[in-house]
Amino acid sequence: MIADHVRGWPVALVVVSSATRARETAAPVIEALGCPARVEDRVYDATAGELLRLVCELPDTLGDVMFVGHNPGTEQLHELLCGDGPAYPTAALATLALDVGAWAEVWPGCGRQLEFVTPKGLVAVDPGS
Repeated sequence: MIADHVRGWPVALVVVSSATRARETAAPVIEALGCPARVEDRVYDATAGELLRLVCELPDTLGDVMFVGHNPGTEQLHELLCGDGPAYPTAALATLALDVGAWAEVWPGCGRQLEFVTPKGLVAVDPGS
């Protein structure tokens, strides 16, 4: 379902927590996106500040990057970047725009939420259509 929603998105890299459940959740999304993924131990149990450091370490050769992680860190990172944010149920997906020219320039408050999707809000897609 989420995989159908993200198909065609211009994601250059998916950074995935090393937790088994996160990797299992990310697998169909990564396949739908057709992009590389990097399993990152530091995403597991990370605080918003630790996730922000990971974001700032991304190479500028990458455009859009997706993180697959855990709460409360993911929800808190959204709040840190955007000033506020929604509660993240399991498998929620947010798209944020960051008003910076380079990953190293990402700072609290530089983001804005473009989209927020939960599994409950997705419409089933018929693969035959």
